[in-house]
Amino acid sequence: MTTKIPPELVDNQVFGRRNLVINGAMRVAQRGTSATTLSTTSEIFRADRFRVEQGTVTANNGTTEVSTDVPSGQGFTKSLKVTGGSSVSYGTNGFSAINYRGEGQDFSQVLHGTSSAKTVTISFWVKSSVTGTYSLNHTKYDGSTERFNVSEYTISQANTWEYKKINVVGDTSVAASDWIRLYWHLGGDSGHKTATAGTWINGDATKRATSSQPDMITTNGATFFLTGVQFEVGSQATPFEFRSFGEELALCHRYYEKFFYGATAVNIGSHSFGNWNNIQPKRAEPTMSLSGTMTYYASNQTSGTGGTAQTVSFRPSSCAVRAYLINNTILIYFEGDMIADAEI
Repeated sequence: MTTKIPPELVDNQVFGRRNLVINGAMRVAQRGTSATTLSTTSEIFRADRFRVEQGTVTANNGTTEVSTDVPSGQGFTKSLKVTGGSSVSYGTNGFSAINYRGEGQDFSQVLHGTSSAKTVTISFWVKSSVTGTYSLNHTKYDGSTERFNVSEYTISQANTWEYKKINVVGDTSVAASDWIRLYWHLGGDSGHKTATAGTWINGDATKRATSSQPDMITTNGATFFLTGVQFEVGSQATPFEFRSFGEELALCHRYYEKFFYGATAVNIGSHSFGNWNNIQPKRAEPTMSLSGTMTYYASNQTSGTGGTAQTVSFRPSSCAVRAYLINNTILIYFEGDMIADAEI
């Protein structure tokens, strides 16, 4: 007896690249894995491509980190963890959520904004100490109009890994040509919880989540873990697509890269210029910064750290970068860690 593969799986899911999310297994963490306080910062990264995004937050001493707590027997080694704090407060419509952002051009096959807009499936593993009906907000933007579609999923057992699958129907009215975002809501002010599940609407700060969304984030010591995030075209969830660590890291480098820079110095007055150094091409011209300070080696055989280091970038397509150190000592060589940031 011959078993036929459903055409939907052949066309969209079995053959070729399926998962449109980068770093869904949370393995790449260029910024570090240790717990960092959320505070009133609008965006905090731990695992690459996933951030805790906050709006109108007035205080938050909760934390986020990369954890080794993962679902058993699934092949995952890392998860993203958020812990609620003892002092958390929000202004009107304020919220906290784990957020993923993707470029619109990577989701063109979903055909948003056309009569052929397709259903997509978002699957993930989740674990929380606070049970309840949570909200996942699929958001998109075409350069002028932002659209929301809020789905609900239930965490039934506290402190237990659960696998979730969510179908989101295609939106025929607005393309996702600029970007798409996924928000796993964690709680906040009640003003942001007025959405009706399963409907595409124009973006509205009061409709980021449904009224069922629990306030995990304001529960002191409460935890929320996420891993195995997959976004695929079609209504069927398939097993998580594992990519090699090297490939996942290269995909992350399009948006953020921390790298070592070393160059022979060319001295002009108090400025010591280094060579151009090619790095991974970026989504856009990156913002350059130093991670720590530059170490320099001077012509009089001394070495040290200090001076005021500056970095510049040149063309995102080739992404050449250069540093210069303002230091009155004539230098031979200087080196240090740099960051190139082109996050969406």
